[in-house]
Amino acid sequence: MGGELIDFLCVKAKELGYRELSLGVFESNAPAIYLYMKKGFNTLINETMEKEGKFYKLVKEL
Repeated sequence: MGGELIDFLCVKAKELGYRELSLGVFESNAPAIYLYMKKGFNTLINETMEKEGKFYKLVKEL
């Protein structure tokens, strides 16, 4: 279901004229990181240390 939602959002964003989409994820959420990378969110644009752990911001060109 998560993959279908990401696909839908990417299509809609492209239809609306966006050139890229970004999201954030904690390092400890390995299943989400795997899914996001599989869906093309392969570029790390920011990494911060939060009290919950490392937080990554990933981007995908549409």
